[in-house]
Amino acid sequence: MKILIIEDNKYKLEDIEKFLSSIYPNMVIAHGMSYASGLKKALQDNFDLVITDNSLPCYESTPFDIKQDMAPLVIEELEEYLPDAKVIICSQFDPGEKEEYFNGIMRSYANCIGSVRYDSSDDSWKGSLQQLLSSLS
Repeated sequence: MKILIIEDNKYKLEDIEKFLSSIYPNMVIAHGMSYASGLKKALQDNFDLVITDNSLPCYESTPFDIKQDMAPLVIEELEEYLPDAKVIICSQFDPGEKEEYFNGIMRSYANCIGSVRYDSSDDSWKGSLQQLLSSLS
C-alpha cells in the first residue's frame, strides 16, 4: 500500500508516519506540507490512500497562510485524477463543531472513508485511524 500524507504540522506528520510505520513496516509513505505540494505528489504517483489535514496552507512558500476547510478541495481533485485512491481526513478539530461537517464530506464524496480527530495528548486517534485502515483490506 502506498500512502500520501498531506500535513503542514511537522510534529503531527511525524506522529502519523511513525504510527503507520509501526503497523505497516513495508508501506510506502510520502508527504506534502501544503495543498499544492500534496496534490503535485498525488498526481505524480499512484497512491492507494491519502491522509489529509483539513487546514492547510495553499503553498509551502506561505506556511503561515493556513486556509480552513481545504479537505473538500483535496478530495475533489483526487476524485477526478486518482479515482481509486481513498481519503481519510486527520485533523485537530472540536467534535462538537466539525463532526457534522466531516460527516457531510463523507456523504458527498465516495472516496472519503472517514475522519480522525488527532490529539497529540491522547492516543485514541491511533485506534480510529487503524480501524479505518482495516476497512481497506
